[in-house]
Amino acid sequence: MIEQFSETLSSLGITSISHVVIYDDKNAWFWWMLKSVGNNKVQLLNDGLQAAIKAGFPTSPKIEIILKKKSYKI
Repeated sequence: MIEQFSETLSSLGITSISHVVIYDDKNAWFWWMLKSVGNNKVQLLNDGLQAAIKAGFPTSPKIEIILKKKSYKI
């Protein structure tokens, strides 16, 4: 299972040194999983995406294309 999670992170362009900001409505499970595999640069937004937008955080409707994927080393 951990190998599948590593493959998923890699396919999203997330490495062990990526800074990841999460808005999570599922009890912060993704934040917890990233922390458990050693990512120390992960943050969880209080009150989700709508609160971040209301607070003025920049967002984009674009789909980001990851050109060069690196493996997530666990």
